Amino acid sequence: MALGFYNKYNLVFLIVGLAAGLILTSQRAVFTRSGLYLAALLCILLLLPNILWQINHQFPVLLHMRVLHQRQLVHVDRLGFLLDQIKFGLLGFLAIPALWGLVFYKPFRPYRFVLFTYLTVMILFVISRGKNYYAIGLYPVLFALGAVYLERISKGQIIWIFPALGVVNIVAILAIVPFLMPLKSPEQIVANPGIFEKVGMLRWEDGKNHDLPQDFADMLGWREMAAKAAQAFEMIPEAEQQQTLVFCDNYGQTGAVNHYNRGRMPEAHSFTADYIFWLPKLDTIRNIVFVGELPDKEVVDMFEEYRWIGKVENTFAREHGTNIYLLLGGSDAVTRFFYQEAEERKKNWDIF
Repeated sequence: MALGFYNKYNLVFLIVGLAAGLILTSQRAVFTRSGLYLAALLCILLLLPNILWQINHQFPVLLHMRVLHQRQLVHVDRLGFLLDQIKFGLLGFLAIPALWGLVFYKPFRPYRFVLFTYLTVMILFVISRGKNYYAIGLYPVLFALGAVYLERISKGQIIWIFPALGVVNIVAILAIVPFLMPLKSPEQIVANPGIFEKVGMLRWEDGKNHDLPQDFADMLGWREMAAKAAQAFEMIPEAEQQQTLVFCDNYGQTGAVNHYNRGRMPEAHSFTADYIFWLPKLDTIRNIVFVGELPDKEVVDMFEEYRWIGKVENTFAREHGTNIYLLLGGSDAVTRFFYQEAEERKKNWDIF
């Protein structure tokens, strides 16, 4: 559980749901066992570094949750969230038998806490406008229980049911592969958006429909952007490359440049998200390869020259129009200004 927290804080929803599920069923007896509290103590010890970091930085996770809600979750449709859960459940064709069995099948009574856990977590996600995929982790348990339930009630007599379910699952998976993998080109999707629009794939985090699925549009243009950033870096004299900073406007650009240019140039950095805490300690910043909007005139004036290298030309890319600049011959003020700006942003949590 502690390791899960390090991956995603919304695991707290599952913990609350699990606690409710245990309290509402005969499994509440677990709260009388010392092992539970020893495990909780171990979990807290494993989380202690992160807890202390959150305390020392005034709980940035709360700020992040607020920003996430203001910019993205506010656009989540609660009814749409519930309808998407039906899709997730039907995909496995075992979630519904599992829920039925947890309600009516006596041998499943010891596991009824799973039902209340599921319902509690779903209610919390609906109230908080959680994204549809937040609940995906709940379904493997239901699929397992559904398989056991069908096996028990068939008593080996309905021997065709499991091969049939296997075939149905394979067909269902093949049906959704075009939505999970980019099997169609952007041009094909734009020309025939019907099914993508019907299943909600064109709805982005801003609550509006766009030409392409958001994840697909996010990835388009990354290779082009990284190539132009590398082109800019190669224009810098070799003697000055160690004094060059590669900087991006957001963490998506930063990750893309680092992925495609690994080994070709220094790692890119940003003031957004976790990247701000891993900035390099350069004694002198002489040049900057900049991906994003051109910095303010105050910053540009600190350099002897700036060049526009190019922009992302792919019209289907979410990063379409993102510019790549090369700032050369920075004054002594550049380094001081850069690190002061970083500290100011960290102080004010201006990193989202």
